Amino acid sequence: MKERVDLFYLKKDKSLYAYTNKALYRDLFLKTRNMRKFKHKTIKLSKKEFRLFSERNYKSKLDIIYVSDKEDISNYVKLVCTYDENIKYTNFLDDLDDRLISSRIDLCTLGLSDEEKEAISYLTDISNSLNNQYANHNTLLIFYKLFGKLMEVKK
Repeated sequence: MKERVDLFYLKKDKSLYAYTNKALYRDLFLKTRNMRKFKHKTIKLSKKEFRLFSERNYKSKLDIIYVSDKEDISNYVKLVCTYDENIKYTNFLDDLDDRLISSRIDLCTLGLSDEEKEAISYLTDISNSLNNQYANHNTLLIFYKLFGKLMEVKK
């Protein structure tokens, strides 16, 4: 039995940008992306064909990530993205965290008062939780900054 696979090609260079065999992912992609930039095509593949297709095109496979608005970090938004977008997004966040922690450590070694260190901690948006440092970011905005040209903004 063959299953439906949705393909999304970039119009500008006709390259495969994204694909999925899941209706939810397809619907979210159609809803959140600027479809003037994509050509949508549907094909039918057997399970074996889909597995081989996926192995060759794994960077374009759609998946779900959860992003948040900094003002309400507990309010996560479900966002569909490609494997490649997720890797670029995750690497960007890791690099941002590393730079914030590094700058905080560098500044705090200058012999500052506790109030000044606290201000630096606040300004670099670093928090302590269970002895682990992490930064709270507006991950929705970061994702949009990275891939916004391909996103659809609904007003």
